[in-house]
Amino acid sequence: MPIISPDPKVRKPAASDVLDWNTPDSWLPIVPQILPLITHSLEKHYLLAPTDFPYCDDLNWLEDRIYSETRQKVDIRNLMVRAMRAKFTAMRTCHSTRIESVDTIYHEGLKPLKTAVAQRRLKTLLESWKILGVDDQKFSNAVAEVGDETRCGRVWFDANEAHHYKCYGHYLLYGGEYLHSIAIRMGTEGKMRSLLRSVGKPTLFVCDVPLEEISDYQLGCFAGEILSAHFLRLEGRDLELEELFASGAAISIKNTLRPERIIGHYHPKRIYDVYYDKFRRV
Repeated sequence: MPIISPDPKVRKPAASDVLDWNTPDSWLPIVPQILPLITHSLEKHYLLAPTDFPYCDDLNWLEDRIYSETRQKVDIRNLMVRAMRAKFTAMRTCHSTRIESVDTIYHEGLKPLKTAVAQRRLKTLLESWKILGVDDQKFSNAVAEVGDETRCGRVWFDANEAHHYKCYGHYLLYGGEYLHSIAIRMGTEGKMRSLLRSVGKPTLFVCDVPLEEISDYQLGCFAGEILSAHFLRLEGRDLELEELFASGAAISIKNTLRPERIIGHYHPKRIYDVYYDKFRRV
């Protein structure tokens, strides 16, 4: 079970067909190569009259310029998604959790949440903490209140490891949101979170998620950010570029991520707790 460095910069670089969001220098320069509509002429004219900000969620600013250059009306986001799928086969991501042993993950992969399995696991923990009786109605009420509409049947990842590590430490401290949401309804929040922190070990897995598992909609969000980043760098707007890469980059898939797609893992020692706005050493 490969333990890897917490610093992406000192790890072995991702393969050339893997899009690594943490190392933009590895993919930003190739944008004009994989998307021929981004020509030298287009870039030159953009620099002569740059937009106030090359927004990633609305690419009209770029489509209008392409039309002025070529008289072509294009869906540049869709074209970029197709170009990304042609160039890359996977995306480097991370998945964080709190786990007692990594062996199961390396044998079975990262599986989509099954609420029934998660509920049995939590029920066992609650019983071991003397908080829950076998037929405790409070547990059923908590499960019903939390629901499973946005949680069941998916595995979640973040392509921005640095941002994830700093801003989403609750996964490492308390485990999955589903278990946490139910648990804090079974007692005082402080007590339940303390008990959740006593189970397992904070673990962050680094994974290469196949692009075929990522929807066009999700990949389109990255396409917009890549195009925005390309023109920010073209202008030398380094501060705005840093801000663009300072946000989360979540993706989810419906199928199990196979074990061979897991690059390695590490156990963070200093974790930000979003619920208490402080770092914890573990």
